[in-house]
This record gives sequence, C-alpha cells and structure tokens, in this order.
Amino acid sequence: MSYRPSPKYASKNPRLGPWATCDRCSMLDNLSRMQFQYDYLGGMTPQNKHILLCKRCLDQLAFQRKLIVLPPDPPPVFNTRPENYFVDETNFLATETSPTNIQAANQYVTTGGTNYISSVPNPANTAIAYFSFSGNYSLVSIGSTVIDRFSAEVLDRSNEEIDIRSPVTGVTFYLDLFNGNPANSGAISSLKAITGSATRTNIGPQLSIAGGIASNTQVVTVANSSPSTVNVNYVGFYDAPTGGNLLFSGPTKIVAPSIASSVFPGIGVAFNTLDISINLN
Repeated sequence: MSYRPSPKYASKNPRLGPWATCDRCSMLDNLSRMQFQYDYLGGMTPQNKHILLCKRCLDQLAFQRKLIVLPPDPPPVFNTRPENYFVDETNFLATETSPTNIQAANQYVTTGGTNYISSVPNPANTAIAYFSFSGNYSLVSIGSTVIDRFSAEVLDRSNEEIDIRSPVTGVTFYLDLFNGNPANSGAISSLKAITGSATRTNIGPQLSIAGGIASNTQVVTVANSSPSTVNVNYVGFYDAPTGGNLLFSGPTKIVAPSIASSVFPGIGVAFNTLDISINLN
C-alpha cells in the first residue's frame, strides 16, 4: 500500500496541528505556524488583510503607508524681545565672536589685522542684480585642424598634438539676455529694455580658459542702471553683435539680491567674477 508523500515544509507532528495551504505560495505547512498578514492601510494601526501565510511569505509592515498625525503648532510667545542684529553687525561678513583687534571686532580680519573685504556683494544692500550662468559649448576637431566655433577661425595644428581643451585665440561671445529660451520661437530679448540698445557686447576677451572651462575673470557689467522692469531667465550667445547665429543658450538666475527673475528700474545688471562658466570639453 502506497502513502502520499509528505509536503516539503509541513510536519507530521500532531502537536503542530493539521496541514494548511498558504494563500500566497500555495505550499503546505502546519496551521499553527501560519499567520495572518497585517499591514497599514492608511491608518495608524495595522489591519488584518485576512491572508493566511506561511512564515516564508509573511511580509514586514510597510511603515510608509502609516498615517502620520502632525502635532499642533506650539503656542505663540508674547512680549518677545528679539535682538536687533542689523544694528549690531556693521559688515555682512560679521561673526559672533570678537577678535583681539577692537577696530575689526565681529568681522573677519586678515593676518595683518585689517578688515577682510570680499568681492561678493552684500545681497541686503546691493543695487546690482548679479546673474550666474553655466552651459556647454564644444570645439570641433577635424583631422589635423581645430575649428574654433567661437569665431569660425580654422587653426592649423598639423605639427602639434591636438588638445581641444587648450586655450583658443579669437574668442567671440556676444551676450544677449532673454525672457524665454532663444532656441525656441516666442523668446523675447530683454537686452534693449535693460541697456537701451539691442547691440550685443562681446565678452570673449573677459573669459579665461583653464581645464576646458571658460570663466569670466572679472565682473561682466551689462548695464549700470536698468530704465525699465523686465524679466530675464535665459542667456544666449551669438557670433555677431546684431543678427547673427545663436551659438548656444541656457537658463540663468539672479544670485544677489534675491529678486526672482525680474530686473527693476535703477537696478544694474552684471555677472560677478566666475559666475559665467562654459564647458568647452
């Protein structure tokens, strides 16, 4: 007489109870070793899903489904006396500690004891909207020549090793500011509204190329004072002061002061040192 073979996981020990089928893997196991699956279903207490599972199929609780109840806000504090830090700090680089030099108290000082002067403007009182830009523009290598796409100048390098990351002469980058991406239709140039002229300025001579990255080594001033309010959110670089071809473009933002993307009357427009970064690799 043949007997039915024993299941892989179930035991014949009567103390473990009868066999039962797992609702997930359909394998047999002893009923006493099986558990119902609990999980969070949008509340703070795990709920029974009424799925009887063996220990191999039992999942852990998904705490990301647990309801999180935020506590109430703390009660307000009346009759507060906040410190007037604006009066205490005479420099926006002020610290909370006082050095030995009394004249430079609460300020960063150099090793010579003089106040440290930063080229970064104070966002609290600057009258210039400083923009920043970071983009990519590659040179084209063809055989033994390198075509400088800044000025369409062909540089003969047949007798030297070609390295498109090395500095290139004759760089021409005519800067234009836009409300919208100039690579798409519908973008409006904001340059005339800021400077009073639609003629672009070549900032190529103000760039320094190192390690394949072209950056401005000095402040690039677009206008000392804007006569009108205008939005600026894109920068475009052209190969000519008027008309010409768009070389590349990219989004820009105002880093100081924090006034969204708008330039207001009387506000100057400039790019601070190293705030223009162009990857030439």
